[in-house]
Amino acid sequence: MVKNHQSTTQPQHKTGKPIILVVDDHPQDIELFEAYLVPKGYEIVKAANGEEALEKLSVNQIDLILLDVMMPGIDGFEVTRRIRADDKNHLLPIILITALRETEDRVKGIEAGCDDFISKPVDKMELLTRVQSLLKIKAYTDFMSNYQKELEVTKQSEYEAREYAESVINTIREPLIALDQDLRVVTVSRSFYEFFKVKPEETVGQLIYDLGNKQWNIPKLRELLETILPQKTTFDNYEVEHDFATIGRRIMLLNARQIHRVMDKEQIILLVIEDITDRKKVEQLKDEFIGMVSHELRTPLTVITGAIQTALDKRISREDLRELLTEAYSSSEALAAILDNLLELSRHQAGRLTLDKKPTNLSEIIRNTVDKIHRQNPERKAIVDISNKIPPLLVDPVRLERIIYNLVENAFKYSAEGTEVRVFTRQEKGNIVVGVSDHGAGLSIQEQKKLFGPFERLGTTSKKGIGLGLMVCKRLVEAHGGRIWVESKRGEGSTFLFTIPKIKPART
Repeated sequence: MVKNHQSTTQPQHKTGKPIILVVDDHPQDIELFEAYLVPKGYEIVKAANGEEALEKLSVNQIDLILLDVMMPGIDGFEVTRRIRADDKNHLLPIILITALRETEDRVKGIEAGCDDFISKPVDKMELLTRVQSLLKIKAYTDFMSNYQKELEVTKQSEYEAREYAESVINTIREPLIALDQDLRVVTVSRSFYEFFKVKPEETVGQLIYDLGNKQWNIPKLRELLETILPQKTTFDNYEVEHDFATIGRRIMLLNARQIHRVMDKEQIILLVIEDITDRKKVEQLKDEFIGMVSHELRTPLTVITGAIQTALDKRISREDLRELLTEAYSSSEALAAILDNLLELSRHQAGRLTLDKKPTNLSEIIRNTVDKIHRQNPERKAIVDISNKIPPLLVDPVRLERIIYNLVENAFKYSAEGTEVRVFTRQEKGNIVVGVSDHGAGLSIQEQKKLFGPFERLGTTSKKGIGLGLMVCKRLVEAHGGRIWVESKRGEGSTFLFTIPKIKPART
């Protein structure tokens, strides 16, 4: 048994924290990175330009560099080239931070030797994910490099070396597999068995392509192991997407290293597998969400801009001007509602959504909200069918108004022009149910399931999925302890309903 060794998945320092060199000529950007990274356990070294960055690198033990591209003096590309020219830093992870989006700029960064890119403005989740991923890869590389040096110095027995290596492999969270020079499995980590749901007797000694009844016979994996790795000896972030019979479709990043064992001079290939399926879903959802918000903001802005341009025409009549101003006012109110919804969503995502609950008259809230919408656009008419006998409800009245406003606006959005929407209440199993019906095209069963289904975790949608207003309604209703759903048939319109629990009577 090999003693007095410690395994780790993060570089260790006097402070016990990974050290990140942040290089940017804008102090406010450095402060933003610091705000994102320090609470996550990273130590920050700051540099305001390329020359200072190279100086700080020479006197500090740096684990990763966040490097702005556009800087006076030495730009980020040249700094990257100089770092890579130093043998001791040729594997140091470098992430270029850039507002440049042209392919040729990215190619220039790759040729200079960077490992990854992050676009400005920087997304916090993307930054933390990429930093964590590259630090893990560096930790694996550092560990295996140190381990090989120790073997050369101590000349440990093959048995001791194998036992030590396997104990280290089993501490790594990501699935890891070690292959011999014939691409047969030497050993795998415990996390590999758990993640891919396979057994040791089906794995060790097998050709990697034969694993899982030949599920691993993946063309891109063959390309990595047989074409790319023999030429480069290392490879990071090689993306592979595959449909496994046991765990379904997964998107993985493969990180490979060739290592020569000291005792028998055989070549071992270490393959670390990082599952990024959920991260890819988040990125896709984020893109869809941004597209949806952009579309919703653009609609009222277009109306406002058009009204202003037309109003500037001195030949316009007073009557037409009044009509234009009414349209602009209605659209500005819609724009304000979108911004309020975005603020609510932001609070919810950050875990800062708090409700100011108080006894509230539901009938009064509904009537006032419908009247407000009618004042914004007199052509919109709603039938209000509510009971005045509903007891006060313990809710946040501002949030309740927002729920009703969003549902009524949604109903008008999808109703035929000139038709009325209906707002009603009923009591059901001790709860109050509020419904809003429209005369739109209606939704299929599948569209209804997508609308408020469990996949809508992060607040985004498919093309026919939940919109911003409905998204906020879902979160606010659930925050009150209620639920929201839709009842609809193709060609017969839709009814959106939500429940509000009654105030329980006090015990006597």
